[in-house]
Amino acid sequence: MATLPAPTGPYMPTDQFRHVRTWVFDLDNTLYPPRMRLFDQIEVRMTAYVMRTLGVGRAEADRLRAHYWSSYGTTLAGLMREHAIDPDPYLAEVHEIDFSALAPDPALAAALAALPGRRIVYTNGSAPYAHRVIAARGLSGLFHAVYGIEHAGYRPKPERAAFETVFARDGVDPARAAMFEDDSRNLVAPHEMGMRTVLVAPAAETGAHIHHHTAGLADFLAALAADCAEAPHPRPLGRGRHGGYQRAGEQETSMTALAPAPRRAWFHHAPVLGWIAHDLAHGPEDTIYYALVIALTVLVLAFKAWGIVAIAMTALAMVPVVFVTLILITIGR
Repeated sequence: MATLPAPTGPYMPTDQFRHVRTWVFDLDNTLYPPRMRLFDQIEVRMTAYVMRTLGVGRAEADRLRAHYWSSYGTTLAGLMREHAIDPDPYLAEVHEIDFSALAPDPALAAALAALPGRRIVYTNGSAPYAHRVIAARGLSGLFHAVYGIEHAGYRPKPERAAFETVFARDGVDPARAAMFEDDSRNLVAPHEMGMRTVLVAPAAETGAHIHHHTAGLADFLAALAADCAEAPHPRPLGRGRHGGYQRAGEQETSMTALAPAPRRAWFHHAPVLGWIAHDLAHGPEDTIYYALVIALTVLVLAFKAWGIVAIAMTALAMVPVVFVTLILITIGR
């Protein structure tokens, strides 16, 4: 495990991040330091919720919360699994806190803005809460997407299924992504998925799933951004069906931010036809030529098999396509 405490450290393995095109950040105690003690307020409200909902005293509520956290990953997950509570009222209640403990961090904002590629937040809290934290830290507008536990179907980190759900929704290619977390448990799944992992915490921990450690996120990111700005990188062209960026053959000497990844429609997940539709919509420009060759080949084979009937059926099938195209042209789409 390597540590990047500040840009002046003796060992700077920044080149290990040159492949990264998606930067995934946890929220609490990651995008703000633990000394701000914001999460303390949430813990008080979680304990009060457990006491009221389950009709237990404070000591028992604390014991149950510790049990839920160790067994299920979060208090909410335990309450859902063992007591079938509605997650939305819980999330709204426990996150109704005072944000004045947070202060803007211009250094962190500058370091985030300098990172090449896509930046997203993924938290076990709710997305509305995450947006409030981001605003209080002066980081609004720096993230392409913000995902809460609701976007993972209320499955919490560290469950791998939670990561897979959010990453599929965003189009993250784990092999070209990095995960920043304050809870080392939540780095196990990203490590197994092929991501670069960074533990953001005052104290370092050891483990194969922890690739790097930093106690100062802003300095760490500034060092990475500086290295990426100096290193040549392939130019991104578009997205393949598995969410990875297509790359041009020539090299660029400066990094430019990638456009936000398009959200994959439900039919893009269909084998073959869905993949082709996604590549046509969001892939490289020359994808259309491959699609035309495939279509022409299918038409020729159909003509050889069924004769003029194949041509007639193709013409009939094209009628609604042409009709929809004309409508889209008419309304300016």
